[in-house]
Amino acid sequence: MALPCPKVDDIINIMENWAPSWLAEPWDNVGLLAGREDAIVEEVWVALEADAALLEKAGSKPARMLLLHHPPIFEPLKNLRCGQPVQAALLKAAAAGLNIFAAHTNLDAAWGGVSHALAERLGLKNLQPLLPREGGHLLKLAVFVPVSQTQALSQALFAAGAGRLGHYQECSFAGRGTGQFRPGPEANPSLGRRGALSRVEETRLEVMLPQSALAAAVAAIHRVHPYEEPAYDIIPLLNRPAGVGWGQVGDLTEAEPGEVFLREAARKLACPAPQYAGPLPERVSRVAVLGGSGGMGLKAAAAAGAQVFVTGESGHHSASLASDLNICLFLAGHYASEAVMVEPWARRLGRELKRAGLSCRVRIPRVKSMWQWL
Repeated sequence: MALPCPKVDDIINIMENWAPSWLAEPWDNVGLLAGREDAIVEEVWVALEADAALLEKAGSKPARMLLLHHPPIFEPLKNLRCGQPVQAALLKAAAAGLNIFAAHTNLDAAWGGVSHALAERLGLKNLQPLLPREGGHLLKLAVFVPVSQTQALSQALFAAGAGRLGHYQECSFAGRGTGQFRPGPEANPSLGRRGALSRVEETRLEVMLPQSALAAAVAAIHRVHPYEEPAYDIIPLLNRPAGVGWGQVGDLTEAEPGEVFLREAARKLACPAPQYAGPLPERVSRVAVLGGSGGMGLKAAAAAGAQVFVTGESGHHSASLASDLNICLFLAGHYASEAVMVEPWARRLGRELKRAGLSCRVRIPRVKSMWQWL
């Protein structure tokens, strides 16, 4: 029997489990940019970015979804005019039912994201985030529920986005105790009687969740909990999210001469115009990477003991800073440093769809960089 096709929402859930939207920077624009969550998806295209031609081509077939790293709608649009090529293509794609989803800075920060793919392409091992994501984004939710309802409430909270720790899902802690309450004259208790003191064996269920999932989690409590007035605590945490952050730092299996490493890096990344600044190391054994515009990672790369820092682009002042820090700064170009993500992204999506019992075609369209070189 053929597996059913996913809905747009199924693919969004897969992406939220991997690169949740709360990892995105506040200025970013990620998630579903056009389309409907309940639309059936027969084919997914995965690409780094989309120009007007790709948007038009992708929208030529119904039930198609486009997953992009660079959002085609980035800054707020003041109008939608057919005289503007990209806007006209977006209007046409939306009218054709094309579903457009973007994972940008959240895919940069996620474990297994852009910089992870860049590090693996360069052969790095023992990877660690170069700039770990700071704390302040996580909460602990503790809710008290009758023992018999613990499982149902747990599943509702997990579905709302709670209980994710690094590579693990459905994480929680449950402890038992005795809850006590006396319903007032206006109460409508599901257990006990008005005016009578009740004691109930309850579970203290604890889960961690991002701030962005709090509203959905609280709504799940009120929907599933049997009590008229559920008791719960919301506690801000300073924990760093496990395993996520900007860039990666790792080690080569064997040390290489500096010039050999740089030439091989340019070849592996298909760099059209590679550049480097700072000292050319005699030997390279430790390398830091940050896809895209990664100049802010230069100091962290030097502090992590890397002899080379690979990124897409950086400001002019970074050249002198690299010399001051005694680290080689290698610029691969923005496109080349991020295009390595597309193939692993498509493979992972295919695996996750299969694991979920769903099936649709996952393709990588032929896309040229918006930049051209002489």
